[in-house]
Amino acid sequence: VMQRCGASRSCSAVCCVSRAAGLIHVFGYKGRNVNVSCRYDEGYESNEKYMCNDPCGNKDVLTRSQNNQNKYSTYDNKTSRIFTVTISDLRLDDAGKYKCGVNRKGRKDLLTEVNFPLSVLVQSDGQS
Repeated sequence: VMQRCGASRSCSAVCCVSRAAGLIHVFGYKGRNVNVSCRYDEGYESNEKYMCNDPCGNKDVLTRSQNNQNKYSTYDNKTSRIFTVTISDLRLDDAGKYKCGVNRKGRKDLLTEVNFPLSVLVQSDGQS
């Protein structure tokens, strides 16, 4: 069920995403899934996209557009030019800064910062 959050936000029961000049804020709940959507410019539809932990070196890459892993799944909508990563079963250590990248062979990759302050959902029985 979607609800309006304001002109620059879209909300659901699981997450809230807001955008501001090259920075995306994502909020999620422990044990749930969250979608992180990153836009990219025209002309990069065929390029590989990826998500990585900050500072985003080769060892920091979590997933790429051509392969899905257990915790991370990807979808690249080439018509809308939006690369979406679903992070499953959120844990407290998933909180932090990530980057969405577009691989530009022979040139510096295009990166968008994603700030992911994870919110913890407290259950009614007092467990988190």
